[in-house]
Amino acid sequence: MGPLVPDIISDNLNLIIALLIGMSFGAILEQAGFSTSKKLVGLFYGYDFVVLRVFFTAGIVAMIGVMGFVHYGLIDINLIYINPTFLWSAIIGGLIMGLGFVIGGF
Repeated sequence: MGPLVPDIISDNLNLIIALLIGMSFGAILEQAGFSTSKKLVGLFYGYDFVVLRVFFTAGIVAMIGVMGFVHYGLIDINLIYINPTFLWSAIIGGLIMGLGFVIGGF
């Protein structure tokens, strides 16, 4: 994770800010009912795309936000670590999750 404002905000404060943003996002999703299995199943069965729209919008907002921070010099893009893509582990994880949905009767 790159610093929010280089040389002004300490690493510890950056982590606290990230934790607060993550907890706030999680609390908002919980209050909106995204933790219920009905929302996830609705996405898989094709009758409720709210979860997909919210997470897609969150991803787009995050990308625009990062590019805005880079543009205004608030973060250095070279300091952001991007994980390598492990396609096989993602496929296996998706199959295990799908199997869990089948066994759970969703």
